[in-house]
Amino acid sequence: MEMSPEHAVDVRNFNLAFGTTHILQDITLQCPANRISVIIGRSGSGKSTFLRSLNRLNDTVSGCTRSGSIKLRLEGQWVDIHDASIRVEKLRHQVGMVFQSPNVLPMSIRKNMTLPLKIVAGHDREQRFMLMQRALEEARLWDEVKDRLDKPANILSGGQQQRLCLARALALEPEILLLDEPTASLDHKAARNIEELILGLRERYSLIVVSHSLRQTRTIGDTVAVFREGRMNALFSRREFLDQDIGQVMEEWF
Repeated sequence: MEMSPEHAVDVRNFNLAFGTTHILQDITLQCPANRISVIIGRSGSGKSTFLRSLNRLNDTVSGCTRSGSIKLRLEGQWVDIHDASIRVEKLRHQVGMVFQSPNVLPMSIRKNMTLPLKIVAGHDREQRFMLMQRALEEARLWDEVKDRLDKPANILSGGQQQRLCLARALALEPEILLLDEPTASLDHKAARNIEELILGLRERYSLIVVSHSLRQTRTIGDTVAVFREGRMNALFSRREFLDQDIGQVMEEWF
């Protein structure tokens, strides 16, 4: 496989272990730019660990060892994320992440948005407000919260809290978004709203989404990687995946 500007992620022969437990084995995967790559598979198949490898969150775990390479296309250039010159803080700024359950900060909606912009990006007050508003609009949340920005974030519904977390990531102006089962804790209606939002975001971002839902995968996936027991078991284009028999998929991979 050759690296191309059409791709945002290029992973080659990647292995990861925590102590003596091998989690990921020989993963080779390219994810297209400005598309939605969905990773599916059984619980424990290594999906979330792989996602956290893309912004080096696994480095915070004691006993983590790895081999192989992960390169991301950032600011128009291919970057080896494990190169000694790479600042991890900047990498996580460029590669935003939203987790399975909304992790709002125990403070106001405004501070949930502006505190990272102040601490991580060093923006002044005017810039923080501009970026906050733009991100909340992009997350389709501005109209719902603009009159209560100084209220606690935990008064929001689960779906609103997840959109707030997404807006918080967007405000830092990443190039790649990692979404780890972003609708797992939401009801059906809120999940559909997040899926519609994700579909709209691919025009500006490259998205890698971990999902347990075959319905969701068929709705949003431009490419689909199937993980099983720490390995990538199959890779499909959207058309190829839509042509799969769902019963067979469930039997073979879940």
